[in-house]
Amino acid sequence: HDFQDSELPQLAQDEVLIRVGYVGVCATDLEVANGTLEYYRTGRALYPIVPGHEYSGVVAKTGTSVKGFSRGQKVVGECAIGCGDCPACSVEDYYRCESRKEVGVINVDGAYAHYMVMPAKYLHKLPDDVPLKYGAVLEPVAVCLKGIRKLKAKGGSAACVVGAGSIGNLCAQILRARGLRVTVVDPEPRRLQLLHKYDIDTLEELGSLSVFDSVVEASGNETVIPDLIENSKPSAKILLLGHPYNQPVQAPFSTVTSYDKIIYGSVASQQQDWKEAIQMVRSGAIGLDDHTAIVEPLEAYREAWVSAQAGNHFKLLLSVNKELESV
Repeated sequence: HDFQDSELPQLAQDEVLIRVGYVGVCATDLEVANGTLEYYRTGRALYPIVPGHEYSGVVAKTGTSVKGFSRGQKVVGECAIGCGDCPACSVEDYYRCESRKEVGVINVDGAYAHYMVMPAKYLHKLPDDVPLKYGAVLEPVAVCLKGIRKLKAKGGSAACVVGAGSIGNLCAQILRARGLRVTVVDPEPRRLQLLHKYDIDTLEELGSLSVFDSVVEASGNETVIPDLIENSKPSAKILLLGHPYNQPVQAPFSTVTSYDKIIYGSVASQQQDWKEAIQMVRSGAIGLDDHTAIVEPLEAYREAWVSAQAGNHFKLLLSVNKELESV
């Protein structure tokens, strides 16, 4: 896990060279580093790799066929990169591509570097009035939006979010912004306190689920899944959005059929989610101040990983190029 100097990559005609501004420290980064992520355990993803899939930066250079991006333009980028030839890619559902790569995760270098390269079609312009550091949190916002879309939750209904980490916090904010009554469950009071300003109810222990039309599991703790399945109300919709769910669980699936429940899984995002994520942040429909409050230099990534693993901070960002901190 050491820094290495390398030459700037040669750009293909459809690619953009990005000068990285910020990269978010994600639990996935830690799983990539220690090899516990499923893709590495199964051999689908290979080392070496530069981690970092939550990022923002500015355009440094464009390939000869790239249109619409100019030098200095603030950008954010998607994570899933499709093969371009399969049925999923033909409808731009790159996350469904069985041969997909993922930035900083599966076989393509990420943003723990001063410069990175991305195909232009996976990039989105960040409006001038949105701080660059907010851009580094847009990837998880887009991930939450894609998952929540599956629930088709209506305003006025009730939702429970299990887990008040970064993903749980964002899910709760999105659901509340859409007019739902939201309760978040987490044993850590410090995390729950961050939600009170959004008119979101909180609990330190998972109690009765009988009042919730939708349940979002955002903690990655597979041990709660049987409870969510068995004790949710009839016709409840359950979204599994946490990671990594490494251990098998025994769950009472008879209640799924007997009570007409639906269980969804979700990964990555689609282009429409990025457009909505940018708009929600720009309009103030969701707040990212708590997600961007702690910023450390890239050189301190080891300490940041240790701190993230220990849960010392709600969310950590790394500043990659100090000159971009005012952008």
